[in-house]
Amino acid sequence: MNLFQGKAGELAAVITWLIVSGIALYIVQYGGGQYEGMVVKVAVLQLVYLAAMLVLFRCENNRVLALASLWVMLAAALTMGWMVPLGFLPIYTIIWMAATPHIYSKRVCYLLFVLLAVAWYVIQKVSWQDEGAFFEVLLFATFHYFALLSSMETIRAERKTAEAEALNRELMATQHLLAEASRQSERTRIARDLHDLLGHHLTALTINLQTAGRMADGEVQDRVETCHALSKLLLSDVREAVSALREQSELDLAAALDILADHVPGLEIHLDVDDALKIDDLETAESLLRCVQEAVTNTLRHSRATQCWIKVWQEDDQIRVEIHDNGRLSGPLEAGNGLAGMRERIERINGKLRFDSVQKALRIRIDVPVPS
Repeated sequence: MNLFQGKAGELAAVITWLIVSGIALYIVQYGGGQYEGMVVKVAVLQLVYLAAMLVLFRCENNRVLALASLWVMLAAALTMGWMVPLGFLPIYTIIWMAATPHIYSKRVCYLLFVLLAVAWYVIQKVSWQDEGAFFEVLLFATFHYFALLSSMETIRAERKTAEAEALNRELMATQHLLAEASRQSERTRIARDLHDLLGHHLTALTINLQTAGRMADGEVQDRVETCHALSKLLLSDVREAVSALREQSELDLAAALDILADHVPGLEIHLDVDDALKIDDLETAESLLRCVQEAVTNTLRHSRATQCWIKVWQEDDQIRVEIHDNGRLSGPLEAGNGLAGMRERIERINGKLRFDSVQKALRIRIDVPVPS
């Protein structure tokens, strides 16, 4: 889980824990009086807090573990606060507050912020018997609020960056497909012109030379027959060139998909496109590209997956696509706007879209007839 702006932020959180914990242990160890016999208990709680925080940093795809780690951190911090009246202990929950937007919605985070402030007020008023509890809690609440807003803004900026990068990949993939379509159209035009114009004239020339050869005699006849043979050979070469141009009319969907799947933040995509795949229809190629794009977007938004597998192959007269990931569905499998849009695209080209769950992860299967 990418907390606190990655590795640097995580290191800052650990250093903060180290400094706060070190000072707290020093005071408890040498403070005497009210801290008598608290050193071991406080040290254990500090280590529990650290362990939970480190687990939270690494639970990429396990929401249950992330929630458990988050609440263990809070329990350890508040228990320390109840046991030891040290005014700087709310720093622990400032770190905790900064982590909450990565797991909860804004509304829940604001509610947790208020409840946390109330919890610290109760601790300071009841356990510490602090007459200035209200003002101290109010002061630390501002730091908690700042940490919460900073974390929310960081998440928002990361999402905007990810969306911009995704849009750029989509544009590049579409541009590649359109360039392929343009080249396909140009090849088709050249093939048609070669066949209709040059082929027609060569055919006429061959017939005329054949007629002339029958009318001539001697050396002239030999030369005419040689020209006739050359014209037939040239006509054959033109027909082969036309056939080759028409055979090269397939769109390079694999390259477009490769651009789309390249360097997706937080998601490793395994792309497998059959070498035998042949698509020469722009609408079919674009529809498949858009469906794969929507599937990747759906994976990033909803499944919390870290890996995604995309397979595209041709089987008899069908083009087949299968997409699945290692994420988890957050609820019952239902077709939202994304899947509904995919279905509309596929049905427009007479294809079928099916989706189900495999090990609690979404799997999408597409069957499209090869354009005739």
